[in-house]
Amino acid sequence: MMEDSLLTLCQKSFSNFCRYIKGFIPDRVVVKSASQVVNYYADGSVVDSEDPATFQSVKSKLPLFETDLMRSLDDSSFSYATSPQNFLTMVLGFFDRMLEELGKIPEIEQKCMAEQFKKKKERTERYLRSPSRTTLDQPLDENLWVKELYADLRQKLEGAI
Repeated sequence: MMEDSLLTLCQKSFSNFCRYIKGFIPDRVVVKSASQVVNYYADGSVVDSEDPATFQSVKSKLPLFETDLMRSLDDSSFSYATSPQNFLTMVLGFFDRMLEELGKIPEIEQKCMAEQFKKKKERTERYLRSPSRTTLDQPLDENLWVKELYADLRQKLEGAI
């Protein structure tokens, strides 16, 4: 029961992480000119680069990442100082690291009920069974939530790039 409670807490934390990251990604971006960009978010907030009231309001979103535009050496084109793909890789890497850290949590029963586990000759440390994105292809996978959250987050990030 304790392990299930912890797993439920972890599932909610993963969902909150994904919702937080997706909250920074506008649903629609309208580039009106070189100096005016308007971002429209799912929660109804709007941030217009030429309207200070929108980016100084409480509903305004600060960017999760920023990058600069750089002019090419021959002045023929512009490119990003940091590739947008790097941002995608970084956020999805956080997700994978959270999965790894979940697997480092010691089994709760073994810690809380030490008296029960002293009788056993086996004194090996046991850890929570954590989901892995690489082993999620089983038909009755109880950790399908990880695959769905990851796919949803990846889709939203790739759509923003």
